[in-house]
Amino acid sequence: MFIVLVLSFRFVLKIIINMRFFTLRKQLLLIIFPVHFVVFSQTFDIQPPLDIPLFLSGNFGELRSTHFHAGIDLKTMGETGKNVYAISSGYVSRVKVQTGGYGHSLYITHFNGFTSVYAHLDSFAPEIENYLRDKQYALKKFEVDLYPDKSQFVVKSGQKIGVSGNTGSSGGPHLHLEIRDKNQVPLNALKYPFAISDTIEPVFTNLVVYNSVNRLTFEPAEKTITPVVGGKGKYLVPNPVRVSGNAGFGVEIYDFLNGSQNKCGIYTLDFEIDNMTIFSIKLDKLSFDEAPYIKTFTDYAEKILNNRSIHRMFVEPNNKLSIYTSIFNNGLYSFNDTLEHKARVVATDVHGNLSELTFIIVGNVEDCLFIERPDNAFYMYWDRDNTFSEENIVYKVPIGALYADKAMVFSQGASEFGMLGNIYRLGNEFVPMHKNPELSIKISDSVFIANPKKLVVVRIDNSGKIISEGGRFENHWVTAKVKGFGNYSVMSDTLPPLIKPVAYRKNSWYANGGQLSFKISDDLSGIKTYNGYIDNMWVLFEYDAKTESLFYRFDEKRLRKTGTLRNLKLVVTDERDNSSTFTGQFYY
Repeated sequence: MFIVLVLSFRFVLKIIINMRFFTLRKQLLLIIFPVHFVVFSQTFDIQPPLDIPLFLSGNFGELRSTHFHAGIDLKTMGETGKNVYAISSGYVSRVKVQTGGYGHSLYITHFNGFTSVYAHLDSFAPEIENYLRDKQYALKKFEVDLYPDKSQFVVKSGQKIGVSGNTGSSGGPHLHLEIRDKNQVPLNALKYPFAISDTIEPVFTNLVVYNSVNRLTFEPAEKTITPVVGGKGKYLVPNPVRVSGNAGFGVEIYDFLNGSQNKCGIYTLDFEIDNMTIFSIKLDKLSFDEAPYIKTFTDYAEKILNNRSIHRMFVEPNNKLSIYTSIFNNGLYSFNDTLEHKARVVATDVHGNLSELTFIIVGNVEDCLFIERPDNAFYMYWDRDNTFSEENIVYKVPIGALYADKAMVFSQGASEFGMLGNIYRLGNEFVPMHKNPELSIKISDSVFIANPKKLVVVRIDNSGKIISEGGRFENHWVTAKVKGFGNYSVMSDTLPPLIKPVAYRKNSWYANGGQLSFKISDDLSGIKTYNGYIDNMWVLFEYDAKTESLFYRFDEKRLRKTGTLRNLKLVVTDERDNSSTFTGQFYY
């Protein structure tokens, strides 16, 4: 029997070694040698997307200000132009170009139904680039969202599909890579066998205690942030943590991977008090519909004001995240004695590195804190529509916009320079919202309005910056969907955008491979359209919103080089239809 088993084992190994199809080989290997990184039911051949060592600047589930990060960010040595390859065979199912977001992005649907996404690219493979250019010229648009026929661009695993870039909302050169399931839900890409080294445990930096949390508003009467000490996977708070009322807890924690100093996100987080689990999460996958709930998962104010990524280990009523694996009493805990209670928070990264934070909690039942409700507060409820109105203002917060009931304090102040009325202060701008409220502001009859179509609702943020929220004018009211609570007024945008030459000189000579570039900006409502013409023929000007750069790459296929004087015209329009035109001449 033993001889037969040995022969059978050797036979299976021989099949594995000689197998030409990686997917079947991996399935057989899983039967004999289980591998920790393969957790999803449908696996496929994975190749590296870059031909340089793979180091991460961001990972799946990392906490951003308005969303969970949906993929992994691969470093490209601080440069653009690195070759990008398909991680598996399939076909190009989508080609998208946008000024923000993912910039130039490519989607490949694989034969198991999964999709890989490659974002912030500089350009695509030549045949895809030609297809894109033809569509852009046909539509006379830079921003396009295209869905090629599945037979048009069939790609093999490891085939070059483009080069890396810094397009869209990218903060620097890198490749953003996602793996999505059949329903376009992003999966934790590090569960797949990419050659990424990670032997570093997550790092705890602070414990946050929310004392006397109101069970309706989920606002604490007091918040304290306490640094933790330790390292190498073991952290503690040296002194007992004193709490009162319904206590909630949070931790500031980051993960790091080998070869990178970038702060990344964790994979699991478990919180227990006296050996009872209060809170647990696991980040295997997360739909785009769920991503905005980051604003209730984190301490939103700390993220905006201090760039701290606090994992709040309690759950507000309107929190629909699917990442919770265990929640007791919404994560809040009431201490009805003055005894010492042992608390433990355990975090892991996707590669199994583990860290724990321990501390002692002592209740203070005699000195409970209370939140005083201001006399002029107006309550808004998360599970119903809310309308607040005063003489010249109507503020509508729809059902599901708030994560918990909130008390809003209203006041108004005098108009500042350029504003057509009072500044209306609606609650605390650091209370996040899941949906956009509607704000209507009435313009006084005494205010002369030359052109009502130029009016916009503006938000004044905590730094004093004025941000247009758009809007429409009707019967002396300007109405707009706004970000949330905050300070608002109305202004008129009558100034056209600015066009400033960067790489253009009048009557200069230009050659193939060169480009014309300009900087375009608008003081209030923002850029809406931009169009370039050479000898009255529309040409493709590309726009990078984050750098305000508008540029044209000479394209001999569509603009023949004649060595003669050419006429250039640029027309840039803002969201209130104020327009600027730049004209010039050059030789090409």
